[in-house]
Amino acid sequence: MTYQQATSYLESLIDYERTPAGAAAARVWNLDRMRHMLNAFGDPHLKLPCLHIAGTKGKGSTAAMAASILTSARLRTGLYTSPHLVSFRERIRLDGEMIAESDVVALVEAIRPAIESVAASEAGPPSFFEAYTLMGFLHFARQQADIAVLETGLGGRLDATNSATPSLKSPARRPASSSPASPSYPPPSRRKP
Repeated sequence: MTYQQATSYLESLIDYERTPAGAAAARVWNLDRMRHMLNAFGDPHLKLPCLHIAGTKGKGSTAAMAASILTSARLRTGLYTSPHLVSFRERIRLDGEMIAESDVVALVEAIRPAIESVAASEAGPPSFFEAYTLMGFLHFARQQADIAVLETGLGGRLDATNSATPSLKSPARRPASSSPASPSYPPPSRRKP
C-alpha cells in the first residue's frame, strides 16, 4: 500500500467534519466502535497517560502549547489534533514531528481489518475521525510516548477521544541525554528529580 492509497482509504470513511449536520444527526452516536477497535489492539489507550483538551475555543492552541511544555520537560509527547490544514500527518505528532508517511501506511494496513470487522457488525462503520483516533493511540503506544495530548474532535461525551482516561498522575521524565530539547527554567540545580 502506498501513502496515497492509505489516505484514499481513510477518506473513504464517513467524515463528520465535512458532512452536513442532518446526516450526522441520523448516526447512532456511541463509543462502541472505538472500544471494539481499541480492544482488537490490546487497549493501548488504557496504558497511555493522557491530557485531554476539550472546549469550544482554543483547543488546538492549548493542546499545542501543552505538548510543547511536556516535550520541553523531557517527556516523549504525542499530540493528536484535528482538523488538519494541509496534510493528514499534522493530526498525529510525536515530540513536535508529524507522523511519517511510512507510519501512516503501516497503521492503515494494521487497522483496516479492525475497521472492516466493526463495519460488518451492528455497531456500524467507523468514521474517519474514529480511524484516525485509533491510529493516534497505536502510534503513541508503538513509539513509547510518555504522555499523549488529545484535542477533542467534534466534542461531547461520545467523541472518539473520550475512549482515553485522562491521567492525574505525572509521568516520569526521561534523562536529559534522551531529551529532544532541554528546558532553560528552572535551572538544573533547582529541578526536581
